[in-house]
Amino acid sequence: LNRTMLKISDSISLINGSISETASGVTNVVENNANIVALTTDTYEMVEKTLSYTNTLKEIVDSFVLS
Repeated sequence: LNRTMLKISDSISLINGSISETASGVTNVVENNANIVALTTDTYEMVEKTLSYTNTLKEIVDSFVLS
């Protein structure tokens, strides 16, 4: 009976360790997801600026068109 109790205790410890690793993995996924959202927002803002700069550049170039 004592040996069985030790095996059960060891198994519970292994399960607890696995749960802890899984929780840590989920936390990492959540943090990385937040980083992706922030980087996507930054990229979107840069694209908007690039489009604005492109329009401004086109206006400047158009002013030099020879008639």
